[in-house]
Amino acid sequence: MKIKINEFDGCFSFDFTPETMEDIAMLVRAKKNGLREVRGMFVYCNRDLSVNGSLVIGKRKEEKTAI
Repeated sequence: MKIKINEFDGCFSFDFTPETMEDIAMLVRAKKNGLREVRGMFVYCNRDLSVNGSLVIGKRKEEKTAI
């Protein structure tokens, strides 16, 4: 999955482009079962000078869909 981050005056936008059927299913599950609650946003700077990050959102305890 490709992810692009855009910055606007009042927000950041994370845009997802699925590349496989599994990516599509993950986006649908995230939409159906994800909460509107950001639990964390992280940026990691590693010893080998690589950098990566993650965004964690809440999930419903009982899923609404199965794909």
